[in-house]
Amino acid sequence: MKRIIFTMMVTAGFTVLNAQEISAEDKAKAEKEISVEIEARTKEIVTPLVVAEKLKMEFPPSAPSEAVESLDKRVKETVMKQVDEKYPISTRNKHLKVAVQKYVFYKEGDMVKDLRIRAAGRKAVISGEFKGYSRKGELKIGSYEVPKVDMKPEVMMHFDAALNKKKVETYIKNKMFYFEDDRKKMQAELTPKVKKEYYTAAGYFQSGDDFYPAVEFLKKSYEEEKARVAEKLYKEVEAEILAKYNLSDADLVVKKEAVKPDNGEKGEDPFEEPKETTKPEPKKEAGSGVRKRIPLFDPSFYDPEF
Repeated sequence: MKRIIFTMMVTAGFTVLNAQEISAEDKAKAEKEISVEIEARTKEIVTPLVVAEKLKMEFPPSAPSEAVESLDKRVKETVMKQVDEKYPISTRNKHLKVAVQKYVFYKEGDMVKDLRIRAAGRKAVISGEFKGYSRKGELKIGSYEVPKVDMKPEVMMHFDAALNKKKVETYIKNKMFYFEDDRKKMQAELTPKVKKEYYTAAGYFQSGDDFYPAVEFLKKSYEEEKARVAEKLYKEVEAEILAKYNLSDADLVVKKEAVKPDNGEKGEDPFEEPKETTKPEPKKEAGSGVRKRIPLFDPSFYDPEF
């Protein structure tokens, strides 16, 4: 993991205190001590256990009880079930049924009943068997041949398959104008709520729009908390160290990046199992055996790549 450090750059002009020029060696020592001291104090204040307690998380954190793929599938099923209950797909079928009754389509041999072909006059409303078309291309209904002047779209939609289909689809489209939009809107509103409920119950923690397994969330929060505490400590530690070397903040330009102990020689990572030192442990009284070092955290939580 990236080590959080404080990089210090010396300004061009050196301040002279007590009529003596401040040495580059003192500046380097102050630079180093500020970094080391903030590391030490941050490690005392921030530990994985402390962060876990702050988050009200069990320690060591448990693995999620369900995989992401399974959760996403259940979330979608739950959301769509609620959407279908409020805006059922069957709604379209209901409008289709009405449209088919309203815009009856007749095939040859079907009985036409009370079809209005003009506003008024003789044979304005006709009934009888649809027998197809005459040689003149006129509709034959019963013994009556409908004049072409009366074969307007509102009449022909009952006999022309293409016209009939278009009329039915237009009717349904008008009735369903907001239906799909309402379904999509409800789905978009419900999904985040259901996702949070299911993911939280499965042991995930939310940060922004993302969910993390408990151990990953703790690692992320641990790094953020260290950075926050280091930032808070910086002014105090800087003032102490600069005073020790008779430096002022005008002597150094400081760039604060992060504070975190290195693995190995420069420090121990609290998420890794403590290593035994080469220094022998003090022995107890004769017969009591050697006192063993007790790890701060449960060994099962240690992750060498953490």
